[in-house]
Amino acid sequence: MSKIRDHNNGLISYKHVPKGHVPVIVGSENQTERFVVQIEMLSHPSVMHLLEMAAQEFGYEQKGILRLPCDVTRFIQILNSVK
Repeated sequence: MSKIRDHNNGLISYKHVPKGHVPVIVGSENQTERFVVQIEMLSHPSVMHLLEMAAQEFGYEQKGILRLPCDVTRFIQILNSVK
């Protein structure tokens, strides 16, 4: 897992996402962070639950980077448990 904090007024650079990984934005409008996670992690039940929550909140037709409605600290805990 590599975590990249975005300090450029919300502008995201996609050129540093390695093959086999996907970028996601985690958090609320007030505090978001960009993560790059391995694609395999998306099939873990805890992450799948977050994907279902994202679909309910944002719909299936999100444009741009995938956004997950989860507290940043909680998301880090989930990623650490998936490893």
